[in-house]
Amino acid sequence: MTSLPPTATAADLARVQVQLATAAADATPLAELDVTARDLTRVQPLLDQVIEAVAGLLDAPRAAMWVTDPSTQTLYAVSWRGFPDGALDELRVPYGVGSVGRATTERSPALVHEILDDAGFAPVRGLAADLHIATAFSMPMLTLAGEAMGALSCYYPARTEPGEREIGLVELYARQAAEMVERARMHAEARMLAERERQRAGQLRALASAALQVSASETLDDLLRLGTESARAIVGTHQAVTSRLPHGWTDATTYVSLSEEYAQWRDYAEVPQGRGVLECVIRENKPLRLTGEELRAHPEFRGLRDAPGHPPMPDYLAAPLIGRSGVNLGLVQLSHKTDGSAFTAEDEAILVQLAQMASSAVEGLEALTRERAARRDAELAAAAQAALSQASAAFAELLDPVEVARALAHLVVPRLAEIVTVHLVEDSGDIEVAAVHAVDPLHATQAREFFTGFRTTLDQPYGAGHVVRNGEPQLVGAVSDDVVAAMVPDADERAAVYGFLRSSCLSVPLVARGRTIGALSLARDEEYTGRDLAYAVDLGRRAGLAMDNASRFAFERGLADALQRSLLPRSTPDSVLLTTASRYLPGAAGTQIGGDWYDVIEMSRGRLMVVVGDVMGRGVQAAAVMGQLRATVRAYAIEGHGPAALLARLDRVVQSLDDVNFTTCVVGVLDPSTRNLCLASAGHLLPVLISPDGEAEFLELDPGLPLGVGEAEFVDQWFDLEAGATVLLYTDGLVEGRERSLDEGMDRLRALCSAPVRSADELCDRVLGGMSDGAVADDDTALLALLLDESGAAHAPPLLLELAASAESAGAAREALCGLLGGEAGEEGELACLLLTELVTNAVRYAGGQISVRAGVRSDLLLVEVRDASERMPVVGDPSPDAEGGRGMLLVDRLSDRWGVEPLPVGKRVWFELSLRSA
Repeated sequence: MTSLPPTATAADLARVQVQLATAAADATPLAELDVTARDLTRVQPLLDQVIEAVAGLLDAPRAAMWVTDPSTQTLYAVSWRGFPDGALDELRVPYGVGSVGRATTERSPALVHEILDDAGFAPVRGLAADLHIATAFSMPMLTLAGEAMGALSCYYPARTEPGEREIGLVELYARQAAEMVERARMHAEARMLAERERQRAGQLRALASAALQVSASETLDDLLRLGTESARAIVGTHQAVTSRLPHGWTDATTYVSLSEEYAQWRDYAEVPQGRGVLECVIRENKPLRLTGEELRAHPEFRGLRDAPGHPPMPDYLAAPLIGRSGVNLGLVQLSHKTDGSAFTAEDEAILVQLAQMASSAVEGLEALTRERAARRDAELAAAAQAALSQASAAFAELLDPVEVARALAHLVVPRLAEIVTVHLVEDSGDIEVAAVHAVDPLHATQAREFFTGFRTTLDQPYGAGHVVRNGEPQLVGAVSDDVVAAMVPDADERAAVYGFLRSSCLSVPLVARGRTIGALSLARDEEYTGRDLAYAVDLGRRAGLAMDNASRFAFERGLADALQRSLLPRSTPDSVLLTTASRYLPGAAGTQIGGDWYDVIEMSRGRLMVVVGDVMGRGVQAAAVMGQLRATVRAYAIEGHGPAALLARLDRVVQSLDDVNFTTCVVGVLDPSTRNLCLASAGHLLPVLISPDGEAEFLELDPGLPLGVGEAEFVDQWFDLEAGATVLLYTDGLVEGRERSLDEGMDRLRALCSAPVRSADELCDRVLGGMSDGAVADDDTALLALLLDESGAAHAPPLLLELAASAESAGAAREALCGLLGGEAGEEGELACLLLTELVTNAVRYAGGQISVRAGVRSDLLLVEVRDASERMPVVGDPSPDAEGGRGMLLVDRLSDRWGVEPLPVGKRVWFELSLRSA
């Protein structure tokens, strides 16, 4: 760069600017600058040109460019002229010291004379004397924003003062140099930020990859290994340690990862745990970042410093493993960054993320491990339960104790034993072997032959005799020679035992209703555990009950069957208007008799009460309750109660029983002459109505609650049936079973009923055959079919009157009834006309509205009823002599054979029966 003469003009200033711009354009592009803020080597040629120009401009034999180092608050030389090589390399000038420091700090030119006497030049006084420097002039390098980037300095051997014009030009050079340094530093910082972002992105990618690997770990050791190595690689350290502390350091699981520099410590014998700064991290559950000085000054560092064989720790960074609930799970520790730098806040943030990732993975893995263990336990329990259920199902089908013992022996081999024996206590008190089974048929033969000739007694210390005597299970984890000798004292017999002997055995009692009836003995080579014993105890308990039940069941079933059949009606009534058919079928041989029943009860005026019910339960008790309910229903039916009223009374009866047996029931009252059917249900299945042409439908009833539940309300529902229609009532044993759902059964029943009914018996046979498929039902079944005569119109009442509520109605009714009876009825006919008059008069007086009169004769019995719209029921009493009414119902009560009153959906029906003996 060309020097300017002392008399520089404005044109000279312009030329300097052009030269600076040209030099800058020829300099290394800023994009190629190194990333370090202090590295200005790529613009060094330009800076050297500036120093040359300034030295020439101020005619200075020596000159230097100093730039700031904000991190140390000093300035250092980056370009100089006239100084020996290396003279300024290590020199650092503090802010505010000497002409350079003052110019930079004060942001104005600084001129110092006699620098050898200036205290600010004390560090370089020797250099100044050697170089004969007496005067120093420094111009601050200021950016456009006024920030000092350093200073341009010129040094003279004598007292010198630069002119104003020269100072102006130097200021221009200083500003250009400041802009170059600022731009270089800004670009370098941007490059450093970009590099850090790249590093950060790489770390995040590494974190994501590590998260996938750690979360896929199958074991805790793999998880700790992957997490520790990932932490060391991502942060970049020589040492990393991760510890899982489920219950403190006593059962810690630790993984250590060391670089090649620390290879000698990879196999150190003792890992320091639970001491020093480690404990601080665990105790406070917070990250800890310490420099080397802070680490050595830490009051709890001694725990690591004094640990035998522990590698050196120039610094320390640790993060706790924190669970979802905030509890500490352990910690991950790092030391000694590979680039030699101190741990930063960014390093701490990365390690915290790694720790969080590891914490979640640890909890997830341990939860999965617990879940797997629980699943294994559940699978074992399910398998055991399935075997127990299978045992219960197998035992339920057997009615002989020995057969149950054989089934038990086959069930536990090979699930729980390699060889099994079952002993039963005979009536005489002897303990006899009932079943032997083994995986190896030869062992089974040897064991059977041995126990057939070996006498099992109650005083034996091991095996069946001991268990029968004490009633407690016995487990021998390892069968020793002493155990065999105590069990079989005879040497010859003992030799036979060794042929089928196994390493471990257990015996459990077969208990039934507080009595020990036998023993189950198991043996295998794998040692038995408490779980196996519990399984065997449960199995023995079930087998004991099954054996006891087998001997009791046949007798009880026969008794219950006889009782139930004796309580059912022997036949159901038929008439010209109605035919009935019924069936009762007990369940399969393995089930007890239930409480299903049906009944058909004759009521007044040719009506029938039909009942089908199901007492929940099994055996004699259910049959006995059924008998009580059937008798109660008959009593209430004789009193003339309707279906809903009868169910309400029957509900109270069921609740009053000592042992409440919930019962479903459907009750109906059918008048074959009018084909009117009134039904009420107590939680029972819907009846089927079959039209004369074979269309089947379920009668929609208010379902109600089963009897015995309490607070139930029952509803009468009326149906007008066609002539030739059929009604089918049944219990759930017909439609529901182990292999068929209720909905499937109901659909199938409707399909079977969807055909014209030739007879009530034919319908019962058709339904039972189609529903069973030839198999015996699981539950007992009751069935009742009611078939109305197809010529029902011929049986309509001979007398049917509709009357108004007027005084003339009683006379009209009496005249019509006399016409029906004719003169042959005699006194009974006159009496009937009198009673009808009283009923019609009551209806006119108290009910009003339309009145209906029906009458007919069956054999020698006159049936008369009067219907009205009033819900007021007639009362029978002895009226006072001056009372205007009350005598009509008294006459009906005293003079008729039977009478009654029934509520209707609207109003009521009052009826009486009178025998026409003289007719």
